[in-house]
Amino acid sequence: MKILYLLLFGFMLLSCEKNDIYTEDCNTSLEESAGLSIVTAEIEEYSCLTNINAGKLNGRAVYITSVVDPLCQTNGTVGVYNCNGEFLDNIKPDYNLIIGELLATNTVDKE
Repeated sequence: MKILYLLLFGFMLLSCEKNDIYTEDCNTSLEESAGLSIVTAEIEEYSCLTNINAGKLNGRAVYITSVVDPLCQTNGTVGVYNCNGEFLDNIKPDYNLIIGELLATNTVDKE
């Protein structure tokens, strides 16, 4: 019977939704971090107009990329990068994610 309880407890732990994404604290502001240039280079080739905003995820500084082009349909998720410019995940905005000031946007050639 104890084994059944242990299995049930283990199943309950595994079934909990994991919403925490580990991010590092930045030593500098996001505007001064080298990570901004990495994220900017990554979205530069996107065909849809995309913004990079400063943000906080679970209280830690992150970059948030969001498609703002009305001609491009999205499912509402935003890209989240740590302060080093490393991609963390695509997530839907919620109370853990605070979107702050606009830092950059990609340039789209309109020909």
